[in-house]
Amino acid sequence: LDGTTQIEGNGRLVWEILNYGASEGDLSGEDLSEASLREANLDVSILRGADLSGADLSGANLSGLNLSSADLRGANLSLVDLGGANLRHANLIGVNLGGAALIDTNLSLANLSLANLSLANLTESNLKGADLRLANLTEAKLIGAYLGDAYLFMVKLDKADLSKANLSGATIQGSNLYDAVLCHTI
Repeated sequence: LDGTTQIEGNGRLVWEILNYGASEGDLSGEDLSEASLREANLDVSILRGADLSGADLSGANLSGLNLSSADLRGANLSLVDLGGANLRHANLIGVNLGGAALIDTNLSLANLSLANLSLANLTESNLKGADLRLANLTEAKLIGAYLGDAYLFMVKLDKADLSKANLSGATIQGSNLYDAVLCHTI
């Protein structure tokens, strides 16, 4: 394959990202649904409003990435680095973020219902107004995280560390906090 090879659908864009990276690129609104971008380097890229539904981004570097209003429904983001990324208003229904690094990440108003965030590190992250219905946060680190006005219905928080987290105004119904750490939690 080279730059002249014809590739159907979003395949050409996926090929370019995997072969040349996407550093400093603006991919806002692009259709990357169902794309396999395992371990891709997408740092410093903009994917605002992009369609990444069903994409496999496991192990990718997405730190500092702007994914505001992106569609990531059902995507595999296990073990990704999303530190400092902007996922405000993102659709993350059913996403797999198991073991992901989400330190200081903006997830305000994001829809994380049915998401797997087990073993994820959400230290100092902003989850203001986030929808976490039926999410799995087993053994997640939410140290100093802001969950004001978040909706936590039937959330699994077994052994989660919520030390110094702010839950003011959050709705917590039917959630499991078995062995959760709540030291200095507001």
